[in-house]
Amino acid sequence: MTIVQHQVLGSLYFNKKNNETLEDLIPAFEHIMFKDSYDMIWQKLTEGEKEMVKCICKTKDGKIDEIKALMSNPVSYNVFRNKLINKHLVNGNKRGYLKINLPRFESFVELWGDD
Repeated sequence: MTIVQHQVLGSLYFNKKNNETLEDLIPAFEHIMFKDSYDMIWQKLTEGEKEMVKCICKTKDGKIDEIKALMSNPVSYNVFRNKLINKHLVNGNKRGYLKINLPRFESFVELWGDD
């Protein structure tokens, strides 16, 4: 989680009612993050980067072979992989896999990724 995400979740947790659980706060967390942060991140991505993020999100575990199979131009995989890693949106530390770094970003892409 980023500092902003910690701050948002911390603020929601601090203001929660006694009978609310952390899970009860997730919709409010998503609303704040999707509206303010994730939308801004998404708008700054190129069309190729957006396509690759969508492909990553469509795979169950981020397996590179599956991502490439979903891409319209798999030859561009390395270019977009490097750009997304440099933007700290994607983690490529595990060989053969890519993972989205932002919590619940897959849900954002599923809901709003067709802008």
